[in-house]
Amino acid sequence: MSVLLILCGDIESNPGPRNTRQTTISSTGDLLLPAQENSVGEIGNSDLLAVLKDIQSDMRSFRMEVTAKLGEVTKDIEKLKNENKDLAKENERLKKEVADLDNKCDQLRSQSCRNNLIIHGIPESQNETWDECEDKVRTLLKDKISIDDNNIEIERAHRLTSSRHDSHRPVIVKFLKYKDRNKILQAAKSKLRNSTVSIVEDFSPKVRSYRRKLIPFMMKAREEGKRASLRYDLLIIDGQKFRYVDEIEDIKPVGQQRYNS
Repeated sequence: MSVLLILCGDIESNPGPRNTRQTTISSTGDLLLPAQENSVGEIGNSDLLAVLKDIQSDMRSFRMEVTAKLGEVTKDIEKLKNENKDLAKENERLKKEVADLDNKCDQLRSQSCRNNLIIHGIPESQNETWDECEDKVRTLLKDKISIDDNNIEIERAHRLTSSRHDSHRPVIVKFLKYKDRNKILQAAKSKLRNSTVSIVEDFSPKVRSYRRKLIPFMMKAREEGKRASLRYDLLIIDGQKFRYVDEIEDIKPVGQQRYNS
């Protein structure tokens, strides 16, 4: 017995062969552990699937909300586009009305200027009255233009307010009759040549602006040996009418009608 115990060695370190029950239990235990792990994994996957389904459901709901919002935004954008188109149309209509009113005002201004002449070069006295100004105009007509006609009626004659520091401000004269105004203007073209006094037509600011723009074209035409002159807001070159066009900053022919000077 002693020899057998010695041969067996330490009981703790060598407990001996396992019995069938222990092996079975051990084997069952070994097999049970993976089974238990699989059960835990199946439970975890179920929870994960549930979470994913919730997330998917939330995303679906969010997508539907976003789609609905995008639909509303799209409708709002289309509405704004339509309103913008309406505003653009209204703006164009108003611009046209303003342009029409501006043209009508210019026409009225031009009509009021129709019987006017502007005289440059008449000496101005201190505290000059309108009556004194008219007397100077009549003296000029008599001495410089040889028109001594008491039947020529002058509605008013007065100095213009000038932004320049002229020693003698121009005089604007309104005649009662257009034919008297025209008679004096035609006579001045020959009688006042090379004179310090000049008589010119009175135009609305808009017409004066166009005439200033037409002057370079008139001078160029004259340098080319053509007959060129200004008539109201038109340039006449060899009988053909031209109008200045702001959009192209150039002149264009006005129809086919010719002007005979």
